[in-house]
Amino acid sequence: MLDIDQTHHAVSQRKRPAGDDPPNAIVLHSGEGDSAADDIDFLTTSTKASAHYYVTRKGKVFQFVDDSRRASHAGMTRFLDETGWNDFSVGIETEHHKGQTWPQVQLDAIAALTKRLIVKHGVLRERVVAHRWIRQPASDEHQDPTNFPDPKLRRFITDLYPAAGLGELFVVNTDDASVRRDASLAESPRAKLNQGDVIEIEGEVQGQPVHGNATWMKRVKGQGFVHSSLLDPAEIAAP
Repeated sequence: MLDIDQTHHAVSQRKRPAGDDPPNAIVLHSGEGDSAADDIDFLTTSTKASAHYYVTRKGKVFQFVDDSRRASHAGMTRFLDETGWNDFSVGIETEHHKGQTWPQVQLDAIAALTKRLIVKHGVLRERVVAHRWIRQPASDEHQDPTNFPDPKLRRFITDLYPAAGLGELFVVNTDDASVRRDASLAESPRAKLNQGDVIEIEGEVQGQPVHGNATWMKRVKGQGFVHSSLLDPAEIAAP
């Protein structure tokens, strides 16, 4: 059973906007501070920054903000056609700064916590993200979690889910990529994705040809269809 220390409480928190409770996404961070004590002090006393959870290098887990409330962990964001990720996500900060390794005991604690949140809130794999993936505009100061390359992080996230039923991850290769209700151009797009967005695909279907290509990709959980020309396979580390 995961032991979570709930003795600290963040100043920067508030009620989530209507419709965003329970949360439906998880954002992984690295604190980039000099010590756990410094990170915890900052995340609990700052009026501008906070996180729901914090995981130390020794694997100790703290909770500063209840899942039902909004924490200030992500800043300006855009990913999967959505902005304002603070409103609907849970933020997990970690004791880590650039150049450090990730102790196994810490990775195990992050995995246990994230898996618990996935099950509790029904979070889709494509909505467990690195802070750097969603930060907009992109910044050299926000490349967290650092020392965790994208292919390795995608493997870490994938391994939190049962193997049965997993689709394939694809990267959107252009801006303004349309998500359609059906495998055709007949109706207006239901959403627009941008270059770098990563989505989960449950299968291919044949639909209206686009420039002679009739292959469309079906998103998981009925989220619509994207033409195959707009997607490339995401790189993911081997198990």
